[in-house]
Amino acid sequence: MFEPMDLVTLEANAGRIEGIFSARPDIGRLWRIQSALVEAARTVALEDIHIHEGDLVLRLAENRATSAETARGVDAARDNLAVLRAPGSLLDDPERAVARACRASVRMRDVSYGEEFPKLGPEDIQSLRTIVKEGPTPFLSALKATIQFRKLTESWSPASDRLIFVAAEHSVRQMETRPWGEVQQDNPFGLGLLSGMLARWTFLPATALSQGRFHSWSPMQRAGVRNLIDGLLAEQSRTLGAIPQLDRWVSRARDYAAGKHGKSRLKDVVTLSTHSPVLTVSMIREGLGLKQRAAYNLVDEAEEAGVLSRITARKTYRVWAVPFLADRIKNRPMPGARKTAARTSAAGQGGAAGNLKILTGMTYDPDANAAREESVLAELDRALARADEVLGARKR
Repeated sequence: MFEPMDLVTLEANAGRIEGIFSARPDIGRLWRIQSALVEAARTVALEDIHIHEGDLVLRLAENRATSAETARGVDAARDNLAVLRAPGSLLDDPERAVARACRASVRMRDVSYGEEFPKLGPEDIQSLRTIVKEGPTPFLSALKATIQFRKLTESWSPASDRLIFVAAEHSVRQMETRPWGEVQQDNPFGLGLLSGMLARWTFLPATALSQGRFHSWSPMQRAGVRNLIDGLLAEQSRTLGAIPQLDRWVSRARDYAAGKHGKSRLKDVVTLSTHSPVLTVSMIREGLGLKQRAAYNLVDEAEEAGVLSRITARKTYRVWAVPFLADRIKNRPMPGARKTAARTSAAGQGGAAGNLKILTGMTYDPDANAAREESVLAELDRALARADEVLGARKR
């Protein structure tokens, strides 16, 4: 059973968070970049490929021309990160947004070996756009669009479902004014994925379903939606607790930089780090228009001041990040710990084979799925109607 006030609380918290981020876009960018890393890693983990966000950052920092064969999970997370950074609009260009979500799917086989993406016709695309446009709230718009996409694609890819969910919420809230004025690339190379955040989402489904323990992605079942709502509410509490910490770091870094001598460019590094919290010397040199030696000196000054922290041990290719993100990247679990956690999670949910069947949608019954869809949406509509009644009574 869905409690009506849970839906009200979910949307109220989201509105509060979005309001803070609209007033303080620097904090919004920092939170969304860090959260996108977590979501990309968790959505891959829900497909039983366990990686850490630090793996993804360090992979983006590598020189791809000389690197060894990449891990499949990290590459899949990288594709998800590209969509999370710039989901596209299901209202203005739904066909392109859907295509990007499909291309970023986490599949059991590579599409190049004979498996094709689902082909949605103009009517299918329009049905998704209509659902997003007419949804009563951002959450219900996202959930209904996800259920429709899942039905149209016959549960083709849970990872793509979740990206549609994110893109739908982002579309309802519309796109943020781009911080650097010029249009940013949707899919830049390497660490460019961690800069120029364009998104407006606040709901991250994979993160919500994987805090404490892993819950299956089941948007067409009552228990699945209940788990999603509970997880999102818990994540909103964490976000509201993290916002003052981000604000404190930005304020202290700016105050410290403002106290430096007139020729110091440290304050510019602080501003740059709120747009791109993972930086290299070349990014600082190009972003601030400095010479190589000046950029190195400025990085040393920023590291000494605690504005940046180095996350790579190599001397030939060094990467820095803002301290709170650097700590998360460097404190990666050992591979053995990940395997133990994976076994524990599988055992707690009836074994890996059972999870795989639930998560990948290997079986598809259109009639049963349609009945579950109608039941879940009807119950959500009833909960929303009860919420309207409660709020109306309070106003009177």
